[in-house]
Amino acid sequence: MMAKGMAKGMAKGSPRLRLDRVSYDAIYLSDIHFIPESSRYEQNNQRSLYRLLKSLKEQGFMFDRIFIVGDGLENWFVSSRDQFLNNPKAYHQLFEALEGISRKRFYIIGNHCTRSLRMVLPRVIKSYLRKRGWKVFQEYRDDTVVVIHGHQAQYGRFQWAVLIQLAYLLYMVLSILPGGLQWYERFVLSVIDYDKTGSEQEYLRYQRKLLSKMDRGGRWLVSGHTHRPIHFQHLRVMNTGDWSINKTFVTQKNLDFKLWEYDDRTGVRLIPPVGKIPS
Repeated sequence: MMAKGMAKGMAKGSPRLRLDRVSYDAIYLSDIHFIPESSRYEQNNQRSLYRLLKSLKEQGFMFDRIFIVGDGLENWFVSSRDQFLNNPKAYHQLFEALEGISRKRFYIIGNHCTRSLRMVLPRVIKSYLRKRGWKVFQEYRDDTVVVIHGHQAQYGRFQWAVLIQLAYLLYMVLSILPGGLQWYERFVLSVIDYDKTGSEQEYLRYQRKLLSKMDRGGRWLVSGHTHRPIHFQHLRVMNTGDWSINKTFVTQKNLDFKLWEYDDRTGVRLIPPVGKIPS
């Protein structure tokens, strides 16, 4: 079903977004890893995100709630605080676009959002989001869904405290050395943010571990973190995938959750549910 007159006023080159309805309860996006004006900008598909959000608004789609399911703002490879203070207009542009398709806004804290032992956002970022009307959570729950980033299956609290302190100390030292930040990034990717879901079996072990940590009470679970979009209908489990690589997102209408992939030329494609997780 498409919004009436949706082709009118569309930006040149905007694809028709053939979603299954016009009005939704929620949209879920994760792992944007927003860094304004950097070499990662295009790499992380941020221009494509603006195209999607603009097309959704112009074509009449509306979501009662929008969730950033963690790692919306990158704070490991750069300081989101410093980036914001140096270029607040870039952050205004991002959040104005996100707010243009939603009535209520929720930001879930992911591991790349923070260097804090308590896993909280930098004070200036948290204050900025709240002034814009965003509610910030480490975990969100209502009658139908539990929303978390998903790193909870990768790090225990003690492990996180040790690794993040090590990363912070290295960042402070290496950031002042020529080529130091490149070395720091390689260290983070190989030691702190190492991929425990590289193979199919590793991914399934991760997913089972995440489920074992959650007391859902029959609710749907929506998470991100793994950068692997997947829909387990029989378990009521949805992984948003990510925006920075796969350009995927999730929509919700009542208890109907769907996983979509976006393409700048062709619009959106529905990603079907997969079979059961092997025991």
